[in-house]
Amino acid sequence: MKRLSIVLLSIIFFQSHAFSNILSFFLFDVNGNMIIKVVNCYVPSTTGEDSIINMEAEESLYINNVSETENLNIGTIKAGEIAAISSEIRDILAYDEDSYISAKNIELNAKKGNIGSANNKLKLTGFELLSGYAKENIDIEIFDFDVIANPEERGNPVYNIGGLKSEEGYIDIYSGDSGINLKGEIDAKESINADVYGNITDDAGNNTSGFYAKNINLVSRKGSIGSKENSIRIGASPSSVIPGGSSRESILNAESETGIYAESEYTVIVDKVETKTDAKLESENDIKAKKQEDGTSNIKAENIELTASGNIGEEDNRIVTEITKEKGKTNLKANGNILLKQNGMNRFYSDYVINKGNGNTSLLLPDNHAFIIDLDVANPGLFKIDFAERKYKNNVSIGHNAIEKLAIHPVKGT
Repeated sequence: MKRLSIVLLSIIFFQSHAFSNILSFFLFDVNGNMIIKVVNCYVPSTTGEDSIINMEAEESLYINNVSETENLNIGTIKAGEIAAISSEIRDILAYDEDSYISAKNIELNAKKGNIGSANNKLKLTGFELLSGYAKENIDIEIFDFDVIANPEERGNPVYNIGGLKSEEGYIDIYSGDSGINLKGEIDAKESINADVYGNITDDAGNNTSGFYAKNINLVSRKGSIGSKENSIRIGASPSSVIPGGSSRESILNAESETGIYAESEYTVIVDKVETKTDAKLESENDIKAKKQEDGTSNIKAENIELTASGNIGEEDNRIVTEITKEKGKTNLKANGNILLKQNGMNRFYSDYVINKGNGNTSLLLPDNHAFIIDLDVANPGLFKIDFAERKYKNNVSIGHNAIEKLAIHPVKGT
């Protein structure tokens, strides 16, 4: 075998500062092939200046900072295979805006601190899989050297994230040229902010990945969030649930160019979801709305599909939608209440409105027209369409139903 039986190589930073400031060494296999090269390893000094770590390995390198006073300041780290970087007590930070880590597999572990900072994210590139943990916050930026050289490739690179966890804080992921694909869970107690140029996708399968936090904010500037075939999983982090409580609600903000497809095992509170094409949300509990004080919509798209095992909207807080194209569809399925208001100028068209629960099915629509192909409500007596404006005559068209069995008396809404 080419590789030596070496499991871990550590560069340890001792508080005693016994090491010199520059460390270089080479490691060869039994055939004389160089497998690890480490150069320019700047360790903490007594000069009062920030120390910088620069390392290069043809295969793998492992770094562990045990200092109680010194952060691990990254200059440039490159590895052909694995770059495993940890800090027992202090932060893992980027020394300056040109600092970065490049390796096939990047593993980061700030056991009691932060990874990156809000004003200087830790830059990562060239990886096939990223995983990381921080006690506090994670601030990372993903970039691609090929896109820098060939701007027309912007959005094409996709980087896999196998799992990131912030135990007490937030996770902030930014990429101005690439997309991300989930291979594991992105989990933060407070919030997740993912703002990328390309797609945000999930191909892990078996519900083993997703975004989990109190507040989930996703932006795909030129791509989609999830896909028609595979929605992004979302929900609240287990660490954000009050002990003894059962609530796993999360607040969702999402913006994309070419579609938003998300699903949750838990209740989703929709703040702002906006796309130029389709928006599809599914919940095994409720889909609620975060009330907009200015009356604007919670969901804005060409077509909207909402599916909840519980309720869609609440009696005192309807979910507010806006369809952005003529004859765009709003399809609804719930097992409790459906309480929805549609904003905008476009009329209400739907392939189906299905409510298998015994609650209300109440639609507040913008003008005098509603067209529903398939209406299936368990309690027809609680089905109601109100029109915010009555310009001419009331016009309700429902196909595949005995309309005389339904109590449909549209009135001017409030």
